[in-house]
Amino acid sequence: MDLHETLNTLGQRINRYYPEINHGGCCVYASLIGEELKKRGIESRVIVAAWGATTNIDKVRPQLMNTDRKVEWNDNDVYFNHVGVEFKYKGKTFHYDSDGVKPKSKKLKSYVIYPGRLSVDEAKLLADEPEGWNESFERSKIPALKRHVRSYLAAKMPH
Repeated sequence: MDLHETLNTLGQRINRYYPEINHGGCCVYASLIGEELKKRGIESRVIVAAWGATTNIDKVRPQLMNTDRKVEWNDNDVYFNHVGVEFKYKGKTFHYDSDGVKPKSKKLKSYVIYPGRLSVDEAKLLADEPEGWNESFERSKIPALKRHVRSYLAAKMPH
């Protein structure tokens, strides 16, 4: 199975089982997918998008005391309206969230992608922070979500 087809099918499953994934769980999902892609040798980073995003994440990072705290990013004009994965595959760059793989662009859904990127590890730490995310996504479902993603990818894309 092709990587794009695998991710698109996984995204459809995740949207069905976790319909609120993009309403408070997108950073969890993005960091998890980024981690799984990296395990398979696919270069990936995490993209952050918001309305009118212009602040450069890479320039803000050195000013933060704790990059794993959303409030510090927010205090420096970086908001997490939506989060996805950027990865390179067969010489091309793509963006992904549970709605599917798309060619790299300046938008993720209807949001503008901030200049700069988060590492997968930075995104994992932010996703672990329980405060400040949309409460529509039930964080108690995170362990099941992780098992679901890991088992699906292990079956479709063993590493």
